This record gives sequence, C-alpha cells and structure tokens, in this order.
Amino acid sequence: MPMIGFMRLMALATAVAMVTTMSVSAAEIHVMSGGAPKEVFALLAPKFEQQTGNKVKFTYAVITELREKLGAGATVDVLVLPTPVLDSLAKDGKVRAPTAAPSSARSASAWW
Repeated sequence: MPMIGFMRLMALATAVAMVTTMSVSAAEIHVMSGGAPKEVFALLAPKFEQQTGNKVKFTYAVITELREKLGAGATVDVLVLPTPVLDSLAKDGKVRAPTAAPSSARSASAWW
C-alpha cells in the first residue's frame, strides 16, 4: 500500500473512532409563552430542531396560568411574555433575567 493511501486510511480510521466515541446529546428546550406567538413558533421550531438536533417543548397558556406554574416551581428555559409581566416575575423573584431580547414592537420579551 502506498504511503499516501495508508495515511488516508489512518486519517479515516481516526475520524471514525472520534465520531463514534463522542457523546452527542440533544437538549430539550422548554419554552413557556402566551398563545400569541404560537403560529410563528410552529413555523420556526422544526427548522431549529433540524439544524441543531435540539428539541423544543412548548407550553402555551394564559398569563395567569403561567404565573401560577412558575409560582409553583415550574422550570423553563425561555419565557416569551409581555415585558411588564416578565418584570413583575423578576421583581417577585420567580425568574431571573440575565438576558432579555425585546421584540421589535417592544410589547413582549424573551428571557433565557
């Protein structure tokens, strides 16, 4: 076997070994939101899941129900609610807001 062929074979074997020993785990991202952005999320989530391998789990409810769930200790990765509601939840210590991304309408924010 020529030296270049041997090197390619070794490179391929090394790559296969690296890929098969990697632990790949997709994350499940839990999003809580009122119902307004539901249609947009339905369009965007499948593409996001396909591109990242992560799964998105949505919980849609009216704001009072979401407040109750959070108050009872529910955990979430992303909240999409009107900014005043998020501010109130943060003030009450129910959520922390290290990052906020206001929408262009400035009526809702997503916190993660």
